[in-house]
Amino acid sequence: MARTFSTPADDKTRNPALAGTALAVPSLLAGLELPQADSMSRPVPQNRRSAWFVSLVLHLVLLLVLSLITFSEVIQLPFVIESGLATTPEELMPVTMDVAAAVTDPNESSSQVSADGVMGADSSGVSVQSSMVLKEQIAVEFYGPGSQTPGEVISFETSQLSQPVLRAGRMTRADGVSGAVDILTEEIAQSLQEGPTRVVWILDVSPSMTEYRRVIADRMEKIYAQLKSMKLPVESSLETGLMAFDDKPHALSTKTVKDPLKIRDLINRLPSTERGIENTYLAVMNARNRYGPAKERVSFRVMFIVVTDEEGTDVSRNLDHCIELMKKDLIRCFVIGKSTVLGRPVVETHRFDPSGQQYISVVEPGLETAYLEFMDPAAHSFFSYNQPTVLTGEAAFGLKRLCVETGGLFLMSSTDIDPAIDPEINEEFQPRYGDRLAVQRSLQFDPFRAGLVAVSEDCKTLALGVPGNRFPIPNNLLVSGLTLPESRAMVGAFDAGLARNLKSLEELGPWRTRVRDRRSIANYDLAVSLLVAQRAYCQSYLGVLEQITSGKARPKQPDHNMWQLIASSPIDEGGPVAEKLREKAHEMLSTVAESYPGTPWAVRARLELEGLYSKGWGISSYKVRVTPGFIPPRTPNPSPIRQNL
Repeated sequence: MARTFSTPADDKTRNPALAGTALAVPSLLAGLELPQADSMSRPVPQNRRSAWFVSLVLHLVLLLVLSLITFSEVIQLPFVIESGLATTPEELMPVTMDVAAAVTDPNESSSQVSADGVMGADSSGVSVQSSMVLKEQIAVEFYGPGSQTPGEVISFETSQLSQPVLRAGRMTRADGVSGAVDILTEEIAQSLQEGPTRVVWILDVSPSMTEYRRVIADRMEKIYAQLKSMKLPVESSLETGLMAFDDKPHALSTKTVKDPLKIRDLINRLPSTERGIENTYLAVMNARNRYGPAKERVSFRVMFIVVTDEEGTDVSRNLDHCIELMKKDLIRCFVIGKSTVLGRPVVETHRFDPSGQQYISVVEPGLETAYLEFMDPAAHSFFSYNQPTVLTGEAAFGLKRLCVETGGLFLMSSTDIDPAIDPEINEEFQPRYGDRLAVQRSLQFDPFRAGLVAVSEDCKTLALGVPGNRFPIPNNLLVSGLTLPESRAMVGAFDAGLARNLKSLEELGPWRTRVRDRRSIANYDLAVSLLVAQRAYCQSYLGVLEQITSGKARPKQPDHNMWQLIASSPIDEGGPVAEKLREKAHEMLSTVAESYPGTPWAVRARLELEGLYSKGWGISSYKVRVTPGFIPPRTPNPSPIRQNL
């Protein structure tokens, strides 16, 4: 279809508005070759597209060059700002004075503290200003629970009250719970000299802490008397809060108490519970909400005193957050506690009544490390029931962190720590502290310690109950307890687990020579030695059963109808395998005792050496009267009863 084009004259005739542009159009088109009618349907020439792309590339290159120049200027900006640190804005000055970021001496002046924050001259003015504000607050009203009149509080130097005290925490050995209370009395006195003090006792109500609570209650009057003898304003500036906890926290009073007799009565009325769950850090955080300084208009010096012998069921769940809150409110935490037990986060004590009922008393002292790096294979082994445990002289990991990181003090009240354990030597075997995430990250770069943790966790799952020690000679005679096949299967499974752990430790052997951490090496050496010793006991027991089932063993008398296995026999009839393992264990345990003198590892090795040759098994026999034609029913042993202490 042909296209027709109109002339400019025709356009002006149809559209008069175009008449004014008649001269402009020819001037714009001058020198240009207008396309013909048959060329209007053709595509844009290729050279025009190329020009467009060239223009785009040039613009992008220009933008890139400009961006590089700007980036170079940004890189130089920090160096320019660094030369102008003296012009830090005034509103940022409190950040440089954050006491929680550094440990300061309470005797230092405000100017000394501010010098550490690079703002010495200006920050002293902030301290004076906060003191004045605090004095006005005290003069208006004092909101502390159980408070007296404002005048009784103003007797303290207000400039001291504006400077929170944060001391470096530590652990010290006390002469029992009474000695721990004496040390705490000195800490309370020092705090009272610096300002109004609130002491909150957080008491574990488990049965194992009954004696501790009684001693503390009886010493309460003496504490107040000693403080008064120092001419301290006890009645006006010392407040006491009381909390108890098991799986839940319990406040013993709605307000703080000042009467020592009332405090004693409240503690003595506490009942003991056997729930087996101690949420220690939940109780500490609850005490902070109830007695902490967050809602007080006057800055109290708050001391939390936790009395417990267990690390706390909620250590992995609440510890880090609890420490964060205590540091935020500058609450110093003290703990009257006991020592951990080497390789036994859970300590079980076994006893049997005349009827054969087994009772297991359970205490969970916890670990001195964040993760289980050494597990005593004898902890859940029948061959080592009621063997003396070895106290490390160290505090539980969670409780010690709570004290150290809040500027408090862990008071080691255990009096039965082996005197052979030297605290100075043990400084070389200190565990690594920090939040659990940091410790977990360190394990990722330490395959030796990570392997120890894996083996220890596996060893924790191994347990050997009470195998049988009396078996009938004729097959038709049934007695109480496990049968011979059942006992053999039980001990065999335990022995297989020990062998599996030994193999895992052998695979870690090449790493041992590369490790410098003495604690990890001691854990490794003792773990291997004890695993070999436990295998020697297992193989001795299995060897005696093999003597019986193979017919090699003979009754002492022809009419005897019962086999009796003799534990701790002076003559081991378990066979050559058990004897070889025992000799190897003796050699390895002797090496541990000599290599780590003055440490819990050496004490544990000596205890095993003393009982190593008394745990072999022998065979004897005896006769029981059997009614002809009557087969007595089998009476299996009742399940053990666990008691949480």
